Amino acid sequence: MADAQEILFGTGDLFVVPEEVDLEVDTQEVIDAALVKVGESSGEATLAVEYEFADVRGGTANQIMKSVMTSETISFSAGIVTYDLDKIGEFVAGEYSEDETERKLKLGGGFKVPVKRLRFVHTKDDGKKIMMDMHKAQNRAGLEWIFNVEEQTNFEYEFTLMKDPNVDNIVTITEEI
Repeated sequence: MADAQEILFGTGDLFVVPEEVDLEVDTQEVIDAALVKVGESSGEATLAVEYEFADVRGGTANQIMKSVMTSETISFSAGIVTYDLDKIGEFVAGEYSEDETERKLKLGGGFKVPVKRLRFVHTKDDGKKIMMDMHKAQNRAGLEWIFNVEEQTNFEYEFTLMKDPNVDNIVTITEEI
């Protein structure tokens, strides 16, 4: 039985889940071996679920008689402190290239913002993990790259999570016990 009084502290790691991985069928070992690490979070990551409702009112006091959920928005945001130009290119409208002398990330000019499958992994104090699998995620924050002599550069990603027609939900949270 889960400890309902558990307190969570800490950060986590963000991964891209390659398309060939089946999160529902493959073993955890196969999934872990295939994950592409984007980086470590900067100390905070947020999963937010928001609902909108339409209320049906009636009666002499115009009371709410029924409420219907009309939309659902799920988002995930994380600041990543580790730098890898190739990984930054995974989430922005751009094109990454590399040869033996240099790496380039071209931004702007008609590139599309990619949609990725993501996994965020938080390791609890007892070594057990909480994993959030996001089946379709698109970075809607763009890119802000700040060079500051007094603190590290954070890459702040804000992903909107979308419905994958091949999966019955938008995000799956798994906790090891």
